[in-house]
Amino acid sequence: MKTQVIKIEAEPTREDANRVIAQRSATVRACVQEKLAEYGMPQPVCDLRYGLWPLRAENPYRDVINIANYMQGALMDSWFFFFEAERLRRELATLKARKIEDVKCTVIG
Repeated sequence: MKTQVIKIEAEPTREDANRVIAQRSATVRACVQEKLAEYGMPQPVCDLRYGLWPLRAENPYRDVINIANYMQGALMDSWFFFFEAERLRRELATLKARKIEDVKCTVIG
């Protein structure tokens, strides 16, 4: 007789979703703050939080976890472009022997 293996996957809970959201948000925040410090720039104008779309699954926490993962990717991409633009702005200023302006910003929160 052959043994049959049945894979059982635990259903995500609210605590799982909150943990994933907190981890993803902390990852983005740490990366952004490191780059801001590298460029000597002030805090960003946003607070790096994000909301949730309407959930459709029987267990909404699976959707919450997936959304947190997608949002981390989107935020990392957007911050990559922000810092790449800053790097290019500084490179251009150096090439043209111009002073880099200190752009003032206000933290919204």
